[in-house]
Parts: sequence; C-alpha cells; structure tokens
Amino acid sequence: MRWMLVGLIALLIGTDFTGINPGLGPGLSVKNAMLYLAVMVLAFRMALTGGFRLRMPGMHLAWVAWVGYALLTWLAVSLVLKYHTYEPLASAMALKSELIDCALYCFVAFYIVQTEDDFRFVLHALVGVVGISSVLTLTDLVGITGLGMKVGESGAEVTLTGPIAAKYSSATQSQRDALGKPLTGDRNAGTRDSGVVFQQFQGGAITAKNGEASTPAYIILGTIREAWNVPRGPDGTPAVTGTNGSAGPLGLPTSDVNTVGDLQVSTFEHGKIEFNPTTGQVAVTVNDKVVPSGL
Repeated sequence: MRWMLVGLIALLIGTDFTGINPGLGPGLSVKNAMLYLAVMVLAFRMALTGGFRLRMPGMHLAWVAWVGYALLTWLAVSLVLKYHTYEPLASAMALKSELIDCALYCFVAFYIVQTEDDFRFVLHALVGVVGISSVLTLTDLVGITGLGMKVGESGAEVTLTGPIAAKYSSATQSQRDALGKPLTGDRNAGTRDSGVVFQQFQGGAITAKNGEASTPAYIILGTIREAWNVPRGPDGTPAVTGTNGSAGPLGLPTSDVNTVGDLQVSTFEHGKIEFNPTTGQVAVTVNDKVVPSGL
C-alpha cells in the first residue's frame, strides 16, 4: 500500500512540475485513476482486516459537512431551480475534481500510512521525489534540460507542453505576432474539468480537446476570440448568465482563424464565426442559425 501512496505522490508532483496531465477520458486523468484505485484497495483492506480506526474525527466531520452542503446545493440547482443556462454535468465534474477528489486524497494519506516504518518509507520517498524535481528545475534554468517550450519575457515566462507547445512551435510568424505575449496565472492556462487544455495570450489563445501530444490544437485570435468569449444561452443568443468559450454553445475551435475572401473565419464544434476586418462586421452561427455577435 505504501508503494501506491509513493506512486501517487510522485505522479502528483510530476504532473504539476512538467505541466503534463494525461487524461483517460473527460474528467478522468491518470493521477485521478490512480487515486481511485488507491481508495478501492484501501477500502478492501479495511473491510477484510476490520482494523479501521477513525483518526481526527473533527476533520472528517468538516469534510462531510462541506461535501454534503455542496452536493445538496448542486441537487437543488439541478432538480428544483433548473436554471436554463446551468449545466449539471459540467458542475458535477467541477464538484468532483475541486472538492471530492481533495477529500479522497486526504483519506488516502491518512489511512495508508499505518506504522512508523510506513511513515519513514513514505517520508524518504517524498524527500527523494522533491529532490529530483529540484535538481531538474536547476538544470532546466541553466539550459541543461528542457521541460516544455518556454515563451514570453523574463518575469512573465510560461512553459508550453503537449499539443499547446506543438501548435505554437508550428505556428507561422504572423500567427505568433497576432498571439502576442502569453498571459500568466492559473486562470490563463491549464486544464478544464472537461479535459480541455488552453493557453491565453494577449491577442488570442491556443486550445486543444485534451493534453495528449497527438491531439490537434487550434489558434483563435482577435475579434473572433472576443465573440467566442461572449456569454451565450443554449441557442447561441448573448446572455449575461450564459456560458462562453469551450463550455459555450459554439464549443471548441476546429480550425485556426483562416482568411476566406475578405473574411476571417474560424469553425467550431457547433458553428462558426466570421469577421470582416474592413467593415468590422461579425457574424456568429450556432447550429446553422445566425445569432447576434454580442460585441
């Protein structure tokens, strides 16, 4: 069991360190799959040995209250209030990843370590993993190793990995110029609960359906990105309480911004956006229906 905890710790540090978080499906990453396996094995061990002893009951009660309140709120909004722009499935996935998974990590860390030998083993492994990460960080800083593609200026530099790095590497100079400098911070880069990976730039964004290296990524720019980011209702009509971006009714980009005649055009899973730089007109089509751009 302690080897499983060490593996989970190494995976958590590795995905955070490299920025690579491979997924097995929507809402299920490799590290989450390992977490759920550890929970199942731990539950079976407790059931078979009958040696379960509750530790720090106050903390367990706090987790139960927190998760219970969140679940009741989700059920109330999903089944009773029924907001027309509310997405129960997306909210459930967010609840799982941001709260329930955290509770499971706490549960595993608390109960896998049973003896002093377990504690020493896990502590030594943790020190080793952190030490290796520190060495790799230093070698990366001096240019000996390369962990992803670094873009941006000193002090505002980001590291691109997976399909985002591949797309930026293959982008033309005009596309890079249009994208501009990368934006930093968790809100401007990362992985959505749906598995979508993204990196925001001053003038656009690069997105991909998941973090696998073979997944195609696309560049969305300027006014088309602004129209894509307009909150919209399920029918595509602009709505203050609607959703936008990849979670919106247009879905993910399925092409870069391309020039078609006088227009700049980008296609999406459920529609397209056309922009005329000469006239400034923007046409948004969602599920074959033209809707207001909202700009």
